[in-house]
Amino acid sequence: TYNGTVQFKNAWIVAHAPAAGGETPEQPDTPVVPDEPVGETEIVPVAITAKPVENQAYKLYVYQTSKAQDCYFTGTMSGFYFNTSAVYTEGVDLYVEYIADSESFNVYFLDANNTKQYIGVQEGWNSSKSNWTFNIVFNTNPPSSFVWSEEYKTIVTTVPCRSSANNKDQNAAQDSTETLYLGNYGTYTTFSTSKLSYASTSNVGGLVVMTEKAVDAPETPVEPETPAEPGEGEATTVTASKTIADLIASEGWTNTTTKQEFALDDVVSVKVNGGNNSGKAYEGTHIRIYATDTPAGTLTITLAEGYELVSIKISTVSAGTDAFLYVDGSSEDIKDTVTLVSGSSVLINSVKNGSNGKQVRVTAIEVVYKAI
Repeated sequence: TYNGTVQFKNAWIVAHAPAAGGETPEQPDTPVVPDEPVGETEIVPVAITAKPVENQAYKLYVYQTSKAQDCYFTGTMSGFYFNTSAVYTEGVDLYVEYIADSESFNVYFLDANNTKQYIGVQEGWNSSKSNWTFNIVFNTNPPSSFVWSEEYKTIVTTVPCRSSANNKDQNAAQDSTETLYLGNYGTYTTFSTSKLSYASTSNVGGLVVMTEKAVDAPETPVEPETPAEPGEGEATTVTASKTIADLIASEGWTNTTTKQEFALDDVVSVKVNGGNNSGKAYEGTHIRIYATDTPAGTLTITLAEGYELVSIKISTVSAGTDAFLYVDGSSEDIKDTVTLVSGSSVLINSVKNGSNGKQVRVTAIEVVYKAI
């Protein structure tokens, strides 16, 4: 992560050499101070640990754990995502402006024309998926304001939105709010925005100050410790994923194939179930899970013994009006969303969305898990 502090050690040496013989020399008005020894240094991002202040330059930064890569916002966009660079000098400087009599503040950078561009989040209609989504944007007017989150040690924004019950209705009025953070997940290096509930399985970004740090001298090598066996000590997460296109190519699925069982790796297995249609493959890109099957189509993700689920993501392509995907016991649509889960198995149900939302077209499955 990007959290950390930098300590500086400065040593000043003042030399006073006596004269060789003769009268006692006059002392100079100002002592002569040699130049401070300069060692090797590096510039590192240091996360702020308290609310930001005005007139201080920050970078918007996130560490992409899957690629071990620094990501600095460059002041440009691709679609609905902020572009980043691994080189901090290519990241734009950001500043905050506090709103009068408020803990809230706006965050902005200066574009090539020296115009303030305010970053933020707003809800937008996704025509390809036929639902409302949260989009990270910048504009000459603040899209949303931020506050400091002491719990997450980063800036967060709360925006008006449609509730999950109205998320598929393009004409619905905003009837809820959602608090979001900026960061990334999976293997993406661009900035996006996510709900706070996903913070534990994603990379949370924030404001950092670029700071010069002395490079430590090489230490005497020590004998490495014996690596912990799986399940000992702190468990690390593993991501298993496959695209349906790859599975169609390797398994030979067609539009007559149903009720498949397949593995994402040696730990994760997936089973498609339902009536006579769920699992059929089309266009070499996706399988269809039918909420109109009898019984309705389902996906079951199961781990080998000794492992526990952390999160899942079911990627889809829209058919115009799509059925819902619910984790068993929940009523929140999880399509194209990193969803926190637990246990060694999870059942995902397809549910009709009105009279037209009859199927879900699955294009990829991603599972994050850990040893227990």
